[in-house]
Amino acid sequence: EGLAKSTGKVEVEAHDRMVSAKLAGDYKVTKDGTVVIVRGDKSELLDLETDWEKARRGKSKLRTLDREVNSRLPKLVREKRKAYLTVGHGEINDYESVDPSLKGRVPERRTTALKRRLGELNYEIKDLGLIDLAQGVPDDATMVMVLAPTQPLANEELAALDRYLGKGGRLLVALDPQGQAGLGPLEGRLGLTFQRGSLTDDKVYLRQRGNASDRRWAVTTQFSAHASTT
Repeated sequence: EGLAKSTGKVEVEAHDRMVSAKLAGDYKVTKDGTVVIVRGDKSELLDLETDWEKARRGKSKLRTLDREVNSRLPKLVREKRKAYLTVGHGEINDYESVDPSLKGRVPERRTTALKRRLGELNYEIKDLGLIDLAQGVPDDATMVMVLAPTQPLANEELAALDRYLGKGGRLLVALDPQGQAGLGPLEGRLGLTFQRGSLTDDKVYLRQRGNASDRRWAVTTQFSAHASTT
């Protein structure tokens, strides 16, 4: 109600689904406690617990209401977008394509949370393999992701990504320092190089032994519990 009053762009209505049977039918409401978020001809449903004692306990959606609403709003206010994820090179989103000789050393990694979040942001996720990418990034791509491939992309694929960036495309590349993939012609486009191996820094490091091994003591102002820092 506060948002409605301050913006003039939100209307809040309460209905009894039995009394307003036609309205409930239009929005496929079949039980009490359903919130319908509507914009134009689009709508999203959010079911809430109507038993207050249950709503206050456990994993009730009432306890995470902001997150639940925010996960539905983008689907109403944003046009459908497409995120293309490359496949066929042992990426974390395509473990089946990891070379059989590497599967003993490369653990299966999942992208469940990433794909769920992209869906919440109203992205359609599509695979982009060698045959398609070599011909060029599809025109309807909002962005392309290359997620930690264990095997290198073909020169034709890298050239296609380079052309895509040249036309103003959006690209996210995550490279595994232990993998065989590189940036190829993208190095010139991005103005950086990729060095395989362990994390090192030849300029900002903690002096310990007075030799090249000190570069493994990379200095940072941020810390986390991630395995890479232990």
